[in-house]
Amino acid sequence: CQTYVDFLRPQVDLIIVSSHMGLSADEELIEAVSGIDVVLGGHHHVVLNPPKMIEDPDGRMVPMAHSGSFAKYVGRYDVMVQQCRRIPECVARYGDNPIPDNDWEIVSTEYEVFPIDSSLPSDPRLTDILEDYAQQMDREIDLNQLIGYAPNMVRRFGVTGGDSQLGNMVAQAMRFRRGVGADFALTNTLGIRADFVPGPVSMEQ
Repeated sequence: CQTYVDFLRPQVDLIIVSSHMGLSADEELIEAVSGIDVVLGGHHHVVLNPPKMIEDPDGRMVPMAHSGSFAKYVGRYDVMVQQCRRIPECVARYGDNPIPDNDWEIVSTEYEVFPIDSSLPSDPRLTDILEDYAQQMDREIDLNQLIGYAPNMVRRFGVTGGDSQLGNMVAQAMRFRRGVGADFALTNTLGIRADFVPGPVSMEQ
């Protein structure tokens, strides 16, 4: 990563990393790479409020924000920036070397998390765009049709760390789908986004 940051740094004012590596990996990235200004991360489905400040190899404090999962929240992160030449600690890092005009530093931040719930009205333009797709899907697929019954919980994760019941079912469905003709099929656990709870299984599930 340091190679890419060093390549970008002379051409940009700020470097913002949009990550999906998780909390510890984001922290390790900041601690190992000089020149990152902000990390906006995800994967562990948590909200970091306030954002965490991690020290990079140059002694700079780099903010790291996570804004939850499944569009339950929208995180807004406002930052105030200033040219390096106006910040004594930043000037000191350059020593006798010239300071580039595009080296800006974050000097203050403000973070706010907005819940996405029923109090938020629908966007009429987006609703209008989706209406045609919804009608076409209703014509072609009955999402309420019951296609099976799960007597027990069918989990997407293997309880022993190996195969999962739902993963095996999805892979078998891919393998035996009409016209596929595959000898074997694979699927990754995180590609399956929910378990089957005991009870009827609908087409939508």
